[in-house]
Formats: sequence, structure tokens, C-alpha cells
Amino acid sequence: MDWLVTLGIAVAAAGTVFVLVIGIAVHDLRGHLRRGISDASTRQAKSLRKVTENMATVQKELREAQAQIQSLVRANRRLSNRLAELSARVDAEDDGVMMDDDDRVLH
Repeated sequence: MDWLVTLGIAVAAAGTVFVLVIGIAVHDLRGHLRRGISDASTRQAKSLRKVTENMATVQKELREAQAQIQSLVRANRRLSNRLAELSARVDAEDDGVMMDDDDRVLH
């Protein structure tokens, strides 16, 4: 019977050690996972801020490009109008009709 009590104590002690080792491993794993999640969320927040800043920069550049395009369109219209006026003057001169303020020479 002594060996049965000794075996029971050994099994109880082994069970206690096993539960203690598993508890420590789970606690360490929880800490490791918590740190990993925290690091990942920090990296994700940093990446999100960077993407937001890049989006703001791209939107600003887009607005500037659109303004420049509008400016070029207006300049193109002015040049087209001026070219049409000059073409009309040349056609009028070819017809032998002289305009009033025609003291400039076209080269």
C-alpha cells in the first residue's frame, strides 16, 4: 500500500508540475501574442498615416496639375483666337483690302 500512496503522490506532483509548466507557457504565449499584436497595430497605424500623407500630397499635386491644365487651355484659346485674327488679316490683305491700323509687318 505504501507504493500505492507513493505512486499517487508522484502522479499528483507530476500533474502539478505539468499544470504549472503549461500555465507558464500559456502566460508567456499570451504576452508574446499581445506584444506581437501591439507591434503590428503600431506598424499598421504608421503605414496608414504615411498613406494618408501620400494621398494628401497626390491630391494637392492633382489640383495643381488641373489648374495648370486650365491655364494652358485658356492660353491655347487665346492663341487660337489670335491666330484666327491674324489669318483674317492676311486673307483681307490678300484680297487687296487694307485695314485701318495696318502699320505692322508680318514676317
